[in-house]
Amino acid sequence: MVSRLRHLGLAPDSDEPRMSYMIRGERYTAELGPGGDDDVQLIHHDRNAPMNEAGPSQARPSSPAAAAPPELGHLIDQNGRRVFDTWVFIPQTASGAQINMLRNAGCLPTEGSPTMFSIYGVPHRAEWRDVNHIHIQPELASSSWPGYTSEGPPAE
Repeated sequence: MVSRLRHLGLAPDSDEPRMSYMIRGERYTAELGPGGDDDVQLIHHDRNAPMNEAGPSQARPSSPAAAAPPELGHLIDQNGRRVFDTWVFIPQTASGAQINMLRNAGCLPTEGSPTMFSIYGVPHRAEWRDVNHIHIQPELASSSWPGYTSEGPPAE
């Protein structure tokens, strides 16, 4: 799993030594150990346990539901293009390539367990409808974007 996080550019590093994730509906924290960038500890959290966000990453949302979904726009599709170069921001049934992208990123939903991801910072919800039928819905309402408050859009 740590190698997959590194491949996706989501592993902790010296700039951000602690990161939190939702992977297939489960909560995880990755922490950089004393051995540097090659020493990453992946910690699985019990579903009912609160997530401890103290430390260098305390500015991140403390609730897993409010945490920013993983950004997938930088991934390379099976045709060698970046996902964000060809992404269409409309509700859609996922293509085989999009299903593979979600699977490889650990964001493939299962029955009753939708997942969230983002493209260009826009959150998307992926829902399982049937075998090989995944519905993708962009969350275009700004209230669902990370950092949104009732006072307005996220601060720059």
